[in-house]
This record gives sequence, structure tokens and C-alpha cells, in this order.
Amino acid sequence: MVDQEAAFDIAFVMHISARGWILEKICREIAEESGGTFTFVYSERNDSITSTIPRARAYFFAHYALYTHALAKHPELHSASLFVWFTHPDFSKGIGIDDLVFALQQADLIFTANSGHGAALSVIGISKKNIRTFYGGADPQNFRPHSRGRGKVAFVGAYYERKQPDRMLQVMQAMPETSFLLLGPSPESVENKGLLWANYSRYTELQNLKNLEIAEVDYSQYPAQFARADVYVSLSNLEGGPIPLIEALMANVVPVVTRTGFCEELVTHGKNGFLLETDAPITEIINAIRAALQFKGDVTHGSADWSWRAFGEHISWEMCFPLRNDFAIAFGRSEKGARRYLREGWDSPESKGAWQFAPSAMVLLPIQDGQRLSELKMLFRSGSAFGAAESVEVQLRLNGEVLGTSKVRANRQCELVVGSVPPSINDRVNHLSIEVLTPTSLLEGEVPRLLRLERIEGKISPADEPTRTQTQPILNLEQNRVITHETETEEFVATEFIFGTGKFGSELPASCWNEPEESGVWSNQAEATVVVPFSSDLGSKVRMLVEGRTYEPVRTRNASLAIVVSNGSTESVAEFSVNTADCVTYEVEFDNAARRRIVQVRLSLSNIFSPSDLGTDPEDSRKLGFLLRRIAFEPVMPSPRTADLFV
Repeated sequence: MVDQEAAFDIAFVMHISARGWILEKICREIAEESGGTFTFVYSERNDSITSTIPRARAYFFAHYALYTHALAKHPELHSASLFVWFTHPDFSKGIGIDDLVFALQQADLIFTANSGHGAALSVIGISKKNIRTFYGGADPQNFRPHSRGRGKVAFVGAYYERKQPDRMLQVMQAMPETSFLLLGPSPESVENKGLLWANYSRYTELQNLKNLEIAEVDYSQYPAQFARADVYVSLSNLEGGPIPLIEALMANVVPVVTRTGFCEELVTHGKNGFLLETDAPITEIINAIRAALQFKGDVTHGSADWSWRAFGEHISWEMCFPLRNDFAIAFGRSEKGARRYLREGWDSPESKGAWQFAPSAMVLLPIQDGQRLSELKMLFRSGSAFGAAESVEVQLRLNGEVLGTSKVRANRQCELVVGSVPPSINDRVNHLSIEVLTPTSLLEGEVPRLLRLERIEGKISPADEPTRTQTQPILNLEQNRVITHETETEEFVATEFIFGTGKFGSELPASCWNEPEESGVWSNQAEATVVVPFSSDLGSKVRMLVEGRTYEPVRTRNASLAIVVSNGSTESVAEFSVNTADCVTYEVEFDNAARRRIVQVRLSLSNIFSPSDLGTDPEDSRKLGFLLRRIAFEPVMPSPRTADLFV
């Protein structure tokens, strides 16, 4: 059944470490704005759900790794609507890349924290129509604008290595005249104690800084702490947000942030903050902080739109799948739309539609603000459960008001048309009730099949558009009518990617790279990765060609380059000596017997601790490792047999 065993409208599933921190906050905002019944499920592991999964119409997974494993081990989830929060790319959670992509393709919607991650998902095979991007939020009633002038600089957030704590420490040590604040969670407020700054190996050095105040407090005290700050700094090399950026903008605290997450979408350099590369030199960071301390402008413009309430409303509304323009919903098993709109009174959809088993059944038809439902057309088949009855009386109700009543013949395919829906009974979420008025004494069987709903079509018009006068349903009896629903499928067949400014390859999911340049993209860490889709028609053995060059100081250190190709289950590794500064094409062969369509490519330079240890020439002050220009794929042809050589 779609609904009889469903205890909740939606269940939120997350790792137990999320309790008390940002992911749980996100889920609670969505849950409270949904208006339905909900529950929270906490798992102690990411590779399986250790708690009982309740029956629900929909599931919201706070992390895609937990979702991928849950979907593989709990096939019953396919009968519900599935929503996933995609924080930031991380393919080290024990799942294959293809498995992740396959799982995400089964989701009804995937929500990302910034548009860059949304674009990356579409590149690896996720349909753009299933991706939504919403920034996180803050409460404007708590984070109020204040006048700056105290000169305090704040680092805000839990402890993660990706926050680059060593660089934070270097900045504070290099600015002894500046007052700093490190604002983090209190031990009592988070389940995951690994988020506490005491886990940082150099925490004692932080504590000994005379110009640093460490405040580990409950989140309710964060607004008061932001009111003491003039500048907010984030040096992370990977973010989905960061959420404190929104809090800073609301509080009129000038941000100095690295180009990751949604920073570039919310901050315009020099206008409402300052942007840095993730590997910016310490001197550049210091100059940006000093510029922010001297900044006189108001940075709060537009920040009120990023409230938690608006965030929850937007996501919960998208999870309703509002209908637009001329719409058509097919209710066959292969159509995901069925489970989105069906409510009580329906069996699980079959190949041609969903059977109504109760005298009254409900379908939800949500629409956008400023719109109204103006026309309706329903295609259904009446069942044989009515025994000797020649006709069945059916009534349609919209939001409790009767649209019309008609008689249909038993075991016939019929079309019911409402030429004009009265605007006075329209609502944002319209409850369409289909009621069988035939006496139940005429029904046969324990679980009767009354009407098989196959399709609903409709028209949505502007709320102020004039209405037609026809309000009564018109009944058309048709036999043997066939309704087809065609879906578009996309097959990714690319075999070559060029990396550089404006090139398609630069949109691939990747980590530890600088911004693309015309000649390619430079890595900014000793190890950098990129996820690449390719054609499955290349055969069971594939050759990958990687074109690029290493930075000159790397070459003089007699370093080597390792290229690792992984499809989630197997890895192929090739190592190359670095003995030239020219562009070189490196070849790596790997087995693809399973015909996977996505691989992760890892480029690793040896004999260096990080690119920050590399020397740089005067013409380029950045710390660079490897310039990636091109990745291509080609089939590896099998070696001919000896006998074939003489044919």
C-alpha cells in the first residue's frame, strides 16, 4: 500500500554525529515547514542504517553516502519519494562512483548548497531537472546588523582539517596586534566530539596565543558573539556553505573567505567582502583581513532573504512537486510521479495505473503562488468489482467542494473532464477527492478494485485570468483507448575533456585545484582528484590519456607522478618519472569489464609535503603542482592471435 502502513509523511535520516549540528538544523527547518508528520532516524554507521526505518511516504537523507548504502540494502525505499542533501563531493565513503550516481538517479530530488555542486552532479549524469540549489540560512531575528569598530576578527565553525587550522594559526601568529575570536561548538551541544577544537593537534598553541579568545558555546549564544566581531574569516579548502558566512552578512560582519562552497555566489570581492584562493599566501590573507577591518560599507544587503524559515519553506515546497502550466501526471508503476501525489485510498501503482480500493481516495495537486488550477481531465478505468451493477456513480471534490457527479459503466475506460474549475475553491495545495457513491453492498471481494487512475491532465493559469462558465464535468465513454507516456533518456558518450577557462572539463567534480586558466587547471595540493564520465562503448579494457605538465620546482626535486584510476571497486595505478617541464601525455590502462561509465582520477606528486613547500618564480607567486590540460579515453584493442597474423 502507498499509505496504509505509512506512519509519517516524511522521515529524516542522518548519521548520529549530525545531532546538535548543522545537518540536523537543516532537517528540522525543512520538517517544521513541511506541515506534515515527520520523524528523525539516527544511524551509528554510514554504510548501513542501524536504526529501524519507519514506514513513510518520503525519506530525506542528510548525506548521500548514507542514502546510497540504504537504498542498496533496503529496496522497500523505492516505493516512497526519496530526497537527498548533497553537501560537497567526497568519494571516500566506501561507495563506488557509479553506485553513487546510480543511487542519485533514483532520487526524486537532490538538494545542493551551491550551484557549483549542482553543475558538477549534472556533468556526471544526474538530470538537471532533479537538482535544486538552496543556500543555507540563519535567523535574521537573532543575527541583527550592528555597527563595526571593535576590531575583532572571528573564525567560526567546528574543527575539521579542511578548515585549514594550520593556516589559521599562522595568520594569528603573524598579526599579534589584532584581536581574534575562535567560535566553536560546546561539548554539550554536539553528539560528535570530534567536532571540538581540542582535537586539533596544535590546540595548545592556540590556547597560548595572547591575541586569541576561544569561545566554545551553545549555538544560541552565537548571535551575541557575532555582535562583537568586525570581520569573519574562512580559509576552508572545501565547503558546501559555509553557513557562518550568512550569519556574518546578516550581522554586518565583513567576510574574508576562500573561493569554495557558495562564497563566490554571496560575496562580490570589494563590494561586500573579500575573496581568496584556497591556497592564498599568508601575506595575501593578512592584507585582506586588514582591508576588511578598514571597510566602511554595509554588507547586509540581501541577507534577510537567506533566513532558515525561507530555506525550509523553499525545500519543503519543492518536495511537494508543484505543478506548472499544462501538466500531465501518469500513475503507472514506471512513473515516479504516482507516489508524489497519491494519498489515502490507493493501492501501490501497477503497470497501467493505481487502483482505488476505498470509497474515497485523495490526490494532491500543489501549484505555485499566484496561480490557480483552471481545468482538469482524468483518465481511468472502472473495475469489475461492482458485480451486476451496470453503472457506477463517481463524484469529484476539490478542497471539499463538489465539482460534479457522473455515472460510469463498469469495467470501462473513461475520461472525466472539468472544463472550468471555480477559482474560489482553489488553494496552494489542492486536495482532489475521487468518491465512489455506489452502495458498498454491490462490491465484491475483500479488497475491491474500484477505479484505476491512469492519468491526470490539467491547466494552470494566472490567478487573475478570467474563468469560463462551464463548471459541470463532461463524461466521455471510450473503450480500448491507449495512453502512452514517452520519457527522454540521455546517454553520455563523451570520450575527451579539455581543462581550461570555459571548457567543459573544468565543470567536473574535483578537489584540490585552482581556478581554470586558458592553458588548463593547476593542482594546489600534492594530491588532486577529478571525477570523469566516459562512454561505456569503449569495451572492457580502456586506455586513459592524461595530458599535462608539472611545475618546474617539482621537476628539480626528482619527483614522480602517480596516476590512480578508480571505478569504486578496482584501481589501476601507473607511476611516471618527472624529468621535463614540457607537456606530456601519460597513458594508464584499466579494466572495465563491468562497463562502468565513471572513474575517479587521482594525480599524486611524490617527495613533497605540499605545494606550499615548492619554490616559485617571480612571474607566478602561486604554489603550483600539476597542470592538467586534457583527459581522453580510447579502447584497447585485443592483441591478435598468432594464427591471425598469417591470414
